[in-house]
Amino acid sequence: MGKYDGLICRLENDPVGNIPFHIESPLIKRVCAKRFPLDLAIHHVSLKEGENNDNYCRIHTHNEDEINIIIASDNFLEYKIQLGDEIYIVESPSAVFIPKNLSYSANFLAGDGYFVCLKFPGQTT
Repeated sequence: MGKYDGLICRLENDPVGNIPFHIESPLIKRVCAKRFPLDLAIHHVSLKEGENNDNYCRIHTHNEDEINIIIASDNFLEYKIQLGDEIYIVESPSAVFIPKNLSYSANFLAGDGYFVCLKFPGQTT
């Protein structure tokens, strides 16, 4: 055991349906760092041609800032991001900053890749 063991965290499977305002989707595999100083979740998303993708994330807010990172595995990954009452189609590679208390949703539309979510709990203004 080293003095920096606490800085290394093994990611654990955690289905997207376990998150408030989200529904389970067979198209998403999610892992997260449950013992980390910030909230980190990585979603592997994959939509093959002919598959249907229902929106899995309803509009909601958080009490902390959030960063979403969208990275394609190969060439293409596309998300529909709602910020307040505006909708954006965002392609990889992109990052979205979501200030605390702004209503938002993030739903993938097409492609294959990774959606990384970072939240900063306990922040104060």
